[in-house]
Parts: sequence; structure tokens; C-alpha cells
Amino acid sequence: MFYLFPLLTVSIWAGNAIVNKLSISVIDPGAISFYRWFVAMSVLTPFVLGSVWRNWSTIRPYIPKLAFFWRYLAWC
Repeated sequence: MFYLFPLLTVSIWAGNAIVNKLSISVIDPGAISFYRWFVAMSVLTPFVLGSVWRNWSTIRPYIPKLAFFWRYLAWC
């Protein structure tokens, strides 16, 4: 079991590299980045939505800082 998660991570990373190299002439690099983030957010949202909903009063004051951080991260 300890070797399953690193193997899964490397497999996803390798698959991502292969898809990027094959689709570079077909899909715009900005679109590839958008779809990557969209799929990641779509997959992870069901797992974190309940926790975010329960802790909303704690998270709410930090939304401006998080928005600034994500804007900066997207720019990099």
C-alpha cells in the first residue's frame, strides 16, 4: 500500500507529460492549463466541500488573502 500512491503519482505525472507533448500542436497551452486546473478542481471539490462548509466562519476572513495568493500563483 505504501508503494501504491507514489506509483499512482508518477503515472499521472507521466500521462500528463505525454498528453501535453501530443496535444501541443492541437490545443493552445493556455487551454491545456485551464483544463488541467478545471479537472483537478472538479475531482477534489466533492472531498473538501463538506469541510469548507462546516468551517466557513473561519475561512471567510481569509478570502481576500487567498484570492491574492491564487492570483499571484496563476501569474507565475
